[in-house]
Amino acid sequence: MCLSCISAADDNNLSTEHKVISNDNSIISDVNTNTKQVNNDIYIEDSQKTENYDYTSSIKNDKTSDDDINPTTADTTTQNASKTIEKDENNLKENDSPDVIYISNKGNDNNIGSRNNPMKTIKNALKKANNYDILYLTSGTYLEHGILINKNITIVGENPKTTIINAQNKHLFTIASNVRVSIKTLAIKNAFDENGGAIYNKGDLSIKHLRIYSNEAKNGGAIYNKGKLYMFKTLFTVNTAKYGSCIYNLNSLEANKCVFATNNAVQFAAIYSNAYMNLLSCNFTDNTNSSVFIEKSTKKSIIDSCLFENSKAVHGAAIYNKESPLEVKNTYFEKNIASNYGGAIYTTGTTTVNNSKFVNNKAGDGGAIASKNILTVTSTSFDGNKATNEGGAIYNSYDLSVKNSSFENNNAINGAAISSTSNVNKNLNIDSSRFLLNKAQLHGSAVYVTNKNQLVLKNSLISYNTNRSVYVRCDNGISNTIYNCNFTKNLGDTGSAIFNHKSVLSITKSTITKNNNTVKGAIYNNHGKTTINYCIIGENNKIDVSNYNGSVNADYNWWLKNSVNAQNANGFKINNWVYFKLDNQNYDVNKASTITARLNQVYNGQSFSNIDASKLPEITIDITVNGAGVSQSTEKTVHNGVLSTSVTFTKDGSATISAYTYNCKLTEDVSLKSSLINSKITSYFVQIGYSITRSIVNTWINVGITDVYVQTRVSTGDTANLRNVAALCKNTPIRVHAWVICFSGDDVSTSRQNEIRSFVRNVIKINGVNGVCLDYVRYSGLRPSIVNPSIITNFVKSVNTIIKDYDKNIQLSACVFAEKAGTKTYYGQDYLELSKYLDVMLPMIYKYEYNAGRSWLQSNTEYVVSHAKYCKVVSVLQSYDDNLNRLSKAELEGDAKAVMAGGSYGYSIFRYGLISSYPRSAINLS
Repeated sequence: MCLSCISAADDNNLSTEHKVISNDNSIISDVNTNTKQVNNDIYIEDSQKTENYDYTSSIKNDKTSDDDINPTTADTTTQNASKTIEKDENNLKENDSPDVIYISNKGNDNNIGSRNNPMKTIKNALKKANNYDILYLTSGTYLEHGILINKNITIVGENPKTTIINAQNKHLFTIASNVRVSIKTLAIKNAFDENGGAIYNKGDLSIKHLRIYSNEAKNGGAIYNKGKLYMFKTLFTVNTAKYGSCIYNLNSLEANKCVFATNNAVQFAAIYSNAYMNLLSCNFTDNTNSSVFIEKSTKKSIIDSCLFENSKAVHGAAIYNKESPLEVKNTYFEKNIASNYGGAIYTTGTTTVNNSKFVNNKAGDGGAIASKNILTVTSTSFDGNKATNEGGAIYNSYDLSVKNSSFENNNAINGAAISSTSNVNKNLNIDSSRFLLNKAQLHGSAVYVTNKNQLVLKNSLISYNTNRSVYVRCDNGISNTIYNCNFTKNLGDTGSAIFNHKSVLSITKSTITKNNNTVKGAIYNNHGKTTINYCIIGENNKIDVSNYNGSVNADYNWWLKNSVNAQNANGFKINNWVYFKLDNQNYDVNKASTITARLNQVYNGQSFSNIDASKLPEITIDITVNGAGVSQSTEKTVHNGVLSTSVTFTKDGSATISAYTYNCKLTEDVSLKSSLINSKITSYFVQIGYSITRSIVNTWINVGITDVYVQTRVSTGDTANLRNVAALCKNTPIRVHAWVICFSGDDVSTSRQNEIRSFVRNVIKINGVNGVCLDYVRYSGLRPSIVNPSIITNFVKSVNTIIKDYDKNIQLSACVFAEKAGTKTYYGQDYLELSKYLDVMLPMIYKYEYNAGRSWLQSNTEYVVSHAKYCKVVSVLQSYDDNLNRLSKAELEGDAKAVMAGGSYGYSIFRYGLISSYPRSAINLS
C-alpha cells in the first residue's frame, strides 16, 4: 500500500484491538484515552514506587475484549485539553511562564497565535516561538514536512484521532542536539526518509499519546534516535523500514505502555537498537521480522511487563538479541513464530528471563527461546511451545540455568522442554522446576542433554511426559547429577523416566514410581555408568531399572517392599536394599510405650545395617493402633526414615499395630496384660537343701534382692522350704516364687501335665507365695523330630489360667533356653507365644556352659527380648565356672551389665549358695 493512501478519514479505522499491559494491571486497547484516565495513570506513575510493585499479576493471562474497555470521545479530550491550555495561558500572564501558540489549519501565519487568532503551520509557529513555548494544534490535518526543531519546545495536539500531521511522503521532524522536545496527543503519518521517516532525534525527545503510522525509511521507519527518547502510551502501526520499522535506536530509548502493531521490517524488527533500551508495559503484535532487535549493545536492555504476540521472523520473532546483555521480566509471549531459532527469543548475548510466560510459540529449534550464550531463566512458565527439531521450549548451546519454572505441553523431536548441547564444557543447571505433559518424538521429553554439557537436575517434578523424559548423552569424563527429583507416570519404550546413553550419571534422593514402559526400564542404562542410591523406586511396569552393556550400582534404595527381584533389576544385581521395620517392643497396660516404624536400615539377604536415612527422599509413614482401649493413628512425613508415636494401652486384651508407607504395610498383633512388675528385678534361685534364716532375709533386703525362686518337689509334694521362706519374707519387699520342675526327658504327657497343674493349684494357696516359676518346661532337646511347641505353649497357658483365675496378682514365670531359633526347634519353647502367658521369661544365659563371653550374653539377651514381646525378660546368670569356682562380685556385675544392655529387665543369679559376695542390685547397676 502506498503511504499516502491512508487519509485522515482512515485514522478512526486503525485497529483498536492492540493491548497494552499497564502498571495498574489494566489492559489498554488504544493509546487515545480520556484526560481523566491519562492523568490518573501519570499520577500513579509519579506516586508509585515501581520497584516495590508486584508485576506478577500483570502478566497477561487472557485476552481482553472490546467490551471490557471504556470507549472515550474526542469531545471530552478536546474540552479537557482546552481547559488545560486556558489555565496555562492565565498562568503565563501571571508568572511569566512559557507562551502558548495556537495553530489551526484554518488559521493564518500572520496571526499572533492566540486561541482566537491561531497560526496556520507548525514550521512558522516554531520561528515565532521562544525556548520552552507550547505549540497547541487544534483538530485537523496538517500537511507539513522538513521541520527543524532547534529550540526547547512542547507540541500538543487536541486529540490523537483528529489532530493529524501528514508528511506527504517526506521527512517531518529533525530535532537538533542539545534541545528538549515534547510531542503529545497527535498523529503522524505518511513520512519518508533515509533515516527516521517521521522523526530524526539528536536531542532529548519525549512523546506521549501519539499515533504514528504509515511511515517509511531505510533505518527507523518512524523514528531514528541518536539522542534520548522517552515514549508513553504511543501507538506505532503499519510502519516500514529495512532496519527498525518503528524505531532505530543508537543512544537511549525508554518506552512505557506503547503499542507496536503490524509493522514490517525488511531485515530486522519493529525496534532496532544497539544502545541502552528500557521497555515497560509495551505491546508488540503482528510485527514482521522480529519485534525487537538488539545488536552488540554494551549496555543492558530491559524489557519489563510487555506483551509479544503473533510476530514472525527467521530468528527470534519477538526478540532477537545479538551479543548484548538483556533482561526480560514479567513479560508474556504468545504465538510468535521463527522459521529457524527462537520462536519468541533468539539470543547470543548474556540474557536473564524472570517471571514471564511463553505460550504456543514455534520455531525450528527453541520453540520459545534459543540461546547461544549464558541464559538464566527463573520463575517462568512455558506452555504449548513447539520446535520442529530440538528444544520445544528452550534450545541451548551454552550455559543455562533454570529455576522455579514450569514446562507443560511442549513438543519437539528431541528435548520437548529443554535441549542443551555444547562442543565445549558448559553447564545445564535446573532447580525447583516442573515438567508436565511434554512430548518428544524421539528423546528427552523433559530434558535432552548431549556432548559436553553437564547436567545438574535437582528438586524438580517430572511427570506425565512422553518418551525418555530425561535423556543424557554426554562425553566421557562429564559427571551428570539428578538429585531430589520426582519422576512419576512418564511414558516411553525404554527409560521412560531416565535414559543414560554412554554417560556418567548419579541419581540420589529421588522418587521414580508408576512410570509406564512398553519395553523395559523406567531407568535405562545403555553402555553408561549409572549410580542410583538413596532413592524410592517401584511400581514401574516392565522393570524398574534395566542395564545394557554398562554398569549400574543401585544399592541403598527403597523398592516399596522388603524384597527385590527381577522386576526391580535387569542386567545387574542389587546387593543392599532399604527395609521397612516395626521395632520389637514389650507393651504394658497403663504404661506409656513408644511404637517406632523405620526405614533407616538396609538388608543384604542375611543381616541388617544402619544407614543415614536423611539421604532418602522425605516419605510419609502412618502408624495405626486399635485395641486394648486404644484407637489412634499417627501420620507424618519424615526426613530421617523414622516415625515414633507414644501409646498407652488402658485395657487387657488384644491390639493390632499397623505401620504403612506407600505400597507397603506391616501388621503386628499384640496381647496386653496388666504388668505386675514396675521396677527392675534382682533375683536368686534357692535349692531345697539350703536353710534360709531371718538374718539371710535381712541381708537380701539390704542388697536389694526383689525376688527369690524357692525349689519345690512335685513328686513328694515337698513345699517346706517354700513355706519357710514365704513366712520369713512376708511384709518385706521380696517376692517369693514356687520354683517347680515340670518335665523329665521328653515326658510331656497329659498325665504329667495334670500332675503339675494339680500341684500348682495347691502351691498358690500357700500364704506368702507371690508367684510360680516353671522350670524344665520343655523337651529334652535330643529328639527334635518329636518336638511340638504348641504342647509346651498350651501347657503354660493352662497354668496361667489356673493362677490368674485364683489371683491375677500372682506372677507366672518360666525358665527357657537361650539358643535363639534353636530353642523352639529343639526344646519346643516359642519365645513369642510363651510371652503371651508369662509375666517374666527367664532365659538361662550361662556363659561358662556355652563357653562364651559378654558379647554373647548381650546378643542372646537381645534376641530373646526382641521375640518375647508380651512379657518382661530377665536373664539368668551363672554364679560359678566349670569347676564350680564362685565368680567374683566384679565379674557378676560385669555380666549383669551386659545382659541389661541387651534389654534384660534386671538380672537373676543361679544360684544362691554359690556366690562369693552379693553383686549390686539391678537398680544400682543401671
